[in-house]
Amino acid sequence: MNDSICLQKKQNINIGSCELSINSMNESALVILVFNTFSNFEKDYNHNRLLTDTQSIGAAIQNLILAAQEFELGTLWICDIFYCSSEICSWLNRKDELVAAIAIGYPDQSPFERPRKTLVEVTEWMY
Repeated sequence: MNDSICLQKKQNINIGSCELSINSMNESALVILVFNTFSNFEKDYNHNRLLTDTQSIGAAIQNLILAAQEFELGTLWICDIFYCSSEICSWLNRKDELVAAIAIGYPDQSPFERPRKTLVEVTEWMY
């Protein structure tokens, strides 16, 4: 995967924060790759089904992350895998759509608490 990242950088292709994600994946005890197995194989797969599956997968990932916290495990939900999903799928011989990766392990740092907007700042009530 590192070779692919280097090639994309040389070609001046945006790779997001892939290098940081790769470091986190290398340092974690476990990386879970999440696939949507329905997206490539069902004939009648449409945009609404994609949105429904994406929401369900996101909720499952969030529950996994919350459960890991109960065991004092650190997690990182990685979406930068999109920049090299074809390489990952090829390496694993998978034709499914790669949706996310979750790195899990015992944290070696405690990041500062990020500022949060208030509910009023991010909510619009429609009557």
